[in-house]
Formats: sequence, structure tokens, C-alpha cells
Amino acid sequence: MTLTLSIPPDLERKLRELANSTGQNLDALIIEAVREMVEPKPSFRRIFEPLHEAFAQQPASEEELEASFDEARDQVWRDRQSRKTSP
Repeated sequence: MTLTLSIPPDLERKLRELANSTGQNLDALIIEAVREMVEPKPSFRRIFEPLHEAFAQQPASEEELEASFDEARDQVWRDRQSRKTSP
């Protein structure tokens, strides 16, 4: 779908600067920004659900809690990356 928008010159300049600094083309940057606004962000409940479940099953050591937290954080990162690359 093609959509034509009129935006103020200062916003266009900022978008172009951001696209250049991140190595993205302008279209990709705008699509990513729009996608982040319309797609639901994961809730804290969803992010920490694996950690909560692991802790509920058995008390965990500090190292185990840290590993569970790292795993949940990494999954959220992977989810965000897959949304950036999906059409």
C-alpha cells in the first residue's frame, strides 16, 4: 500500500538524520516506527511469566533467578527483532 503524507520540514529533517545515523532507509525507519505504535507491546506479566513460573515451582538460587531473567529478556529481544524483519 502506498500512503502519501505531508509532514513538517523539521520532522522530515529529524527522520532523515535518524535514518542516516542508524543505516536504515527512510521508508524502513517510518514503517518500523508505525509498527511499534500499532502492535501491542509485551506486558511485564508476559515478559516475567517464565521467571514467575520457575520460581513458583521451586525456590531458586540467585544464579538460577538471574539465568531465568536473562532467558526472558533474550526472548523479548528476539521477539522484537523478528517483528522488525517481518513484512
